[in-house]
Amino acid sequence: MDMALTVDEIMRALLERRVTLFYQAIVCAKTKKIDHFEALLRLVDEGGEIITPNRFIGVAEENNLIHHLDRRVLDVAAVTLHVRDNIRLAVNISAATLKNDVAAHDYLAKLKSLGPQARQIMIELTETLDPGDLAGVNAFASAARAMGCRFAIDDFGAGHSSFKSLMAAEADEIKIDGSFARGIATTAYKQSFVRLIVDMAQTFDIKTVAECVDNEADAQMLTDYGVDFLQGYLYSKPTEQPDWPLARPQRASLSEVG
Repeated sequence: MDMALTVDEIMRALLERRVTLFYQAIVCAKTKKIDHFEALLRLVDEGGEIITPNRFIGVAEENNLIHHLDRRVLDVAAVTLHVRDNIRLAVNISAATLKNDVAAHDYLAKLKSLGPQARQIMIELTETLDPGDLAGVNAFASAARAMGCRFAIDDFGAGHSSFKSLMAAEADEIKIDGSFARGIATTAYKQSFVRLIVDMAQTFDIKTVAECVDNEADAQMLTDYGVDFLQGYLYSKPTEQPDWPLARPQRASLSEVG
């Protein structure tokens, strides 16, 4: 088992900009066409090897570094959106970042600086930590939504106070934790739980995404239950170079016409 990174190793990766994003497609459950992508954080070691989050997220949260990673994800995502203005990206933000007033303000300032690009972003609140002040969650979500962003609760059903966060944030979308979606076709309690989540989401007009969809049987059951979007290896693995949709045709400038 690979060892967790140290605080110094994480800081060096940030300072040396050895931070990258992998992208995973999220498809419409009914049509199986790509709707948007999730931008997944990776670090790169000094030898060029990719480091997955299980080796550094916990350390970053415990040592008040996670807001630096969240902000860097947004910076890299903004570059991608500048090049590809026909896609939408979901980016993660930690509850710890929202609880840090300075970090939350800085994040919102970056969103504001993106202008119309902000409309291409879905912010997913991860709940590995208790979000604490739900009024703060609401204020952040409202400010982000005013800039055109959408707001989601990640890992729903497995995090801290998910329902309370959902209501506080007035979320546009919830992501059903992969532990409930994986193997649902053969597991009765997962079927019951997911149906409850979908019924609740539909009551509040909230979209649902099922994570970790790896086989056709699970995908079909989730679709039959009314899940809106599917994400998993059945459709794509996280990669630095996904099959991006074709760019929109550019309008001809006046100088090019006639």
